[in-house]
Amino acid sequence: MNNGFFDTMTLDEFKVPVIIFDENYTYNKMNELAKLMLVKHDIDISKVKIEVHLNSNMKSVINLSENIEGRILFNDDKNSLYILREKDSREVKYEEMNLDIEAIFKHTFDVIYIANGDGVTLRVSEAAKKIWGLSPEELEGQSVYKLEKEGVFHPSVIRLVLEADRKVSAIQTTKTGKRLIILGIPIKDENDNIIRVVNVSRDITEVSHLQKELQDTKSLLEGYREELLSLREKKGVQNRLIYRSPAMRKVIAIAKKAAISNSPVIVKGENGVGKRLLCEFIHNYSERSSSPFIILNCAAITDNIFLEDINVTDNNGENNPHIGNRAYNGTIIFENISELSEKLQGDLTGFVEHIQGDPNSARIMATTDMDLYKLMEKGDFRKDLFFLLNVIPIEIPPLKDRREDIIPLCLYFLRQFNDEQDSNKYFSNEVRRFIERYDWLGNVNELKNVIEHMVLLSDNEVLNRELIPEYIKGDHELSSSISVNELIPLKEAIEQVEKELLYKAKERFASTTKMAQILGVNQSNISRKLKKYEL
Repeated sequence: MNNGFFDTMTLDEFKVPVIIFDENYTYNKMNELAKLMLVKHDIDISKVKIEVHLNSNMKSVINLSENIEGRILFNDDKNSLYILREKDSREVKYEEMNLDIEAIFKHTFDVIYIANGDGVTLRVSEAAKKIWGLSPEELEGQSVYKLEKEGVFHPSVIRLVLEADRKVSAIQTTKTGKRLIILGIPIKDENDNIIRVVNVSRDITEVSHLQKELQDTKSLLEGYREELLSLREKKGVQNRLIYRSPAMRKVIAIAKKAAISNSPVIVKGENGVGKRLLCEFIHNYSERSSSPFIILNCAAITDNIFLEDINVTDNNGENNPHIGNRAYNGTIIFENISELSEKLQGDLTGFVEHIQGDPNSARIMATTDMDLYKLMEKGDFRKDLFFLLNVIPIEIPPLKDRREDIIPLCLYFLRQFNDEQDSNKYFSNEVRRFIERYDWLGNVNELKNVIEHMVLLSDNEVLNRELIPEYIKGDHELSSSISVNELIPLKEAIEQVEKELLYKAKERFASTTKMAQILGVNQSNISRKLKKYEL
């Protein structure tokens, strides 16, 4: 070894510990700082790990000594070096990295989850409790397969990475109701085996809610380009009358006119169309809205009780506290009036005549699902009672004849049940199409019950076809809205479909402009086709 390098500079002039080795890396000499360092740290010089840096310069090494802790560095001639202490530089680096990782785990906005190659959780960031309902300490050491099976999260992205042997991105739902977008990254050893999986996640729960609301809005805009008619003219029942079809607009227009009069009203319609609700609308829209609203179901009440309610005088000819007194200046509805026996129809006729003689007495309305005029012609309903009541007849069409109302009603009930269940469920596009095409023989009542059934039984946010009750599927399986019963020439089939569409469009819309908009063609095309088919 050539020690001439130190002729003009003694080792003790160095401000750092310095140890000299020969060309065989055998210890030769050291300065005082090096001796103190070895004693202080109990270092065995023979066990010092030597790391050779061929491009190092002794002077630069000395100047940089505070930044190269734990390294043994040789000069260009490999005949001298300096050392601060024995501790391996990699350990220093790992300690610094560990501090950095610790800070990331505690303060990052993202959620980090690390598992080993067997799917055992090694480390999780502090947000774990909020996201999965378990603290990092509760998660660490647990298998992701077990956690997934217990429903802590689904799916396990770490499992997907281990199965696919590659990077995986997925949406995960948690038992706390969160939705995460997760990127799972595999870390492999030199033999290409996965030794770690690092998941980086971000909570997108609020984004999902916004997307669902946006989907609802888009669905409305796609299917219906007009806003739902606002029914907030008055408080109460008006807000529960949901419609947008021309047929129901006509019904409501008649009901509003009926509300400003005292004349009797008969509301006709199939079961479940909303006859009682319309009567309540007329009552609430009238000046009688603050007075009693009394309902008598003629199909359910006994004859004796019914007679008690409508008898104006008792057996001694004295005034009887009949229902007209209790509903003073209010409204009385006789539901299912066609169910009354001939005798009770006669008694009711006298009662109605008495009520109509007092301008401050109750207003009379009746509902039926039968054609009272036909019953009268057959002798099953009294003529005098029919003509007393049939001053303002209103007929509510069945839901299948006003399909424009189905989706608005559907969304109204869905919001109602979501609020009751504190949920955010929504229909798949397939289910929406089925709901709009189905004939709803039970009308609005059936639609409401089916939606309630689906919301209550669904475990997921999306209401899919499996939740539709079997009894309404039948021949209405989710398929095309066009039914083909036999083979005919294609040109003839196209003309039949075209004619049927034009006929239905003309029934629903008064203008050819609206027909063209719905059918997606030019207005001139509609006019030409109507003339062609003589519609």
